[in-house]
Amino acid sequence: MSHLHSSPFCSLCSGQVEEDLNHFLFSCPLKLQVWQSIFQTYISPLTLSDHALVHQLASLLACSDTPLPRVEQLPCTSLSADQIFACTLLAVWQAHWRMICDGILFLPHSVLQRTVLSLSRLEDELRPDF
Repeated sequence: MSHLHSSPFCSLCSGQVEEDLNHFLFSCPLKLQVWQSIFQTYISPLTLSDHALVHQLASLLACSDTPLPRVEQLPCTSLSADQIFACTLLAVWQAHWRMICDGILFLPHSVLQRTVLSLSRLEDELRPDF
């Protein structure tokens, strides 16, 4: 994709931040908004610092042996933290590349809507038919 984005700087941050893996996936301010909202809505209502949240997310990405506990009263109780993480990561990834390839703005609200839709679909697919 170097012909579409040859700069080492984040295309969402107006070229001000050199992009590394954590920034690309989690800590870019627009992406972090998505992760914060998903974390608070589906994993735990506790507010984590940006650094602590990125650390938790990076641990999930690295397939940590320590599962991330979920508060059971939150939506999509049948889904694991890993499943929520995967649906969110997919939506963030798709939105990032739509921005690069098609010039469609990365809007956190739209990414959240796409993630919620994916979570609902996954939960429906996992629900047994009786």
